[in-house]
Amino acid sequence: MPEPDPSTIAITFETSEALNQWLKLNHASQNELWVKMFKKKTGIPSVTWDEVVIEALCWG
Repeated sequence: MPEPDPSTIAITFETSEALNQWLKLNHASQNELWVKMFKKKTGIPSVTWDEVVIEALCWG
């Protein structure tokens, strides 16, 4: 796995809609996004791998 840019922070998204909104606002100005996902058993609301892939494909 590549190392993230030190100035980049992993962002968490509770829903795919929140991720979509971030991409809508930032896709033209950001060249990478590190998404932090939580396992279901933690009880922390989080997007799933599938949701992240679908949203990323929508934005190219």
